[in-house]
Amino acid sequence: MSAIMNEISINPEGVTPFFQVHSEKRVKFSWDKLDKNIVTDLIHTIFGETQITMTVLIGCSYELNFVKEKTGIGKFFTITNWKETFIESEDRELQFAIVQIERIKRDEIINYCMKIKNGHPQAYITFKDETSLLYVSTDVMDIVSQDRSLFTDLKKKYHDIVDVYWEA
Repeated sequence: MSAIMNEISINPEGVTPFFQVHSEKRVKFSWDKLDKNIVTDLIHTIFGETQITMTVLIGCSYELNFVKEKTGIGKFFTITNWKETFIESEDRELQFAIVQIERIKRDEIINYCMKIKNGHPQAYITFKDETSLLYVSTDVMDIVSQDRSLFTDLKKKYHDIVDVYWEA
């Protein structure tokens, strides 16, 4: 696992991965500037032929009650195995149930991204390989990576649609 993956904390209550790394290791795209061709190119550029792992919030536990998130991920992804972990909230009153699912297919990520762009309810979800991570929300698609040349190439190729508002 690369150093950048060790820097990032996946926590629904915390800061998104984009804000956990230096500006040289991140890029942000707003959905209003993306189409399926660009999303497809981005997914293939980021992950190449590597194995992709999805991390998603599936619910939270409070005392003896468990509240399940309505993620709808079963409609988009082939789920054959998963690993469930719990993360305590900052006030230690809640526990977030986080699931990691391995061997996610690129076309499933692309289809999911396009549904989110078109208003499908989002889950707290990330996709990663050994060096890069993709965070998808209703507003943006964030990419963080150890590979600085990836960002040089992406920022050059998509200079007119990169969201630079948060860059220092």
